[in-house]
Amino acid sequence: MKSRVEIKSHHIHPMLMALPIGLWAGSLAYDLCDLATDDSGDGRLRQSADDMMLAGFVGALAAAIPGIVDYLAVVPPESSAKGRAARHGMINVGLAALYGINWLLRTRSPARWGRRLGTPLSMLGFGGLMYSGWLGGTLVYRNQIGVDHRGPNAAKWRESGRLKGEPGTPVTVGTMAEFEKPGQMKLVHLNGHRIAVMREGDRIVAFQDRCTHRGGPLTDGVLACNTITCPWHGSQFSVDTGEVVSGPAEEKIRVYPVRVEGEVIRVVAPEPNLDATIEDESGLLPTAGMV
Repeated sequence: MKSRVEIKSHHIHPMLMALPIGLWAGSLAYDLCDLATDDSGDGRLRQSADDMMLAGFVGALAAAIPGIVDYLAVVPPESSAKGRAARHGMINVGLAALYGINWLLRTRSPARWGRRLGTPLSMLGFGGLMYSGWLGGTLVYRNQIGVDHRGPNAAKWRESGRLKGEPGTPVTVGTMAEFEKPGQMKLVHLNGHRIAVMREGDRIVAFQDRCTHRGGPLTDGVLACNTITCPWHGSQFSVDTGEVVSGPAEEKIRVYPVRVEGEVIRVVAPEPNLDATIEDESGLLPTAGMV
């Protein structure tokens, strides 16, 4: 699940998050040093802490933009990662508000109030920053959000725009030229459903993208011997019947009929998904394949 906001495969959000983390941590360190001097200095430590706090606030706002884009366009809907990402984002918004209020108190209120409230608020914010960072790390290392774990000879990642069709009728979702390698995958958005279309040997198969265990993206999994393996917890499903081959998943996945007519690949359209999430309506989905 590659990030939508990147520079040569380097994701922008974690790079920018280094700014508020480092600056807000440095601001707290300067506050503690100022307290250790018992206010005997000339105020330069407090001023440095205030300046770093404001710079961290600006950095947090900058980091929020690619973070929101990735939340809307990358995190799989109806998954354990979606709720975790939402908490991560809401905590970061709250931290930005807390540090913004803290800066105003320290610079616009009487000095004694800024000194009494500023450091406790910074300590509270630092604790929240650590928890948010823990959630962010879990999203990356457990849920593989923003991680491109394909090998050097892997097929290209492809994704369709929003497609619609009458339920029960074949809808064109691609061409054989897009599936030049065995294991080639394309994530198709059809009638609000996320459908994984893959090449298995010399044939094309289609099945739901969502793992029934924790909502992991099967389009990021490994297809071998007619079996797709979820990248999150290792659940395996038959791509012919959808049945569970190996847990922890207990519920089968849905498979979709595929018709290959010459070079054209068509999938029989399912009924519209009335509960389609914002990912299908955001307009952030690319309409062409990307490497």
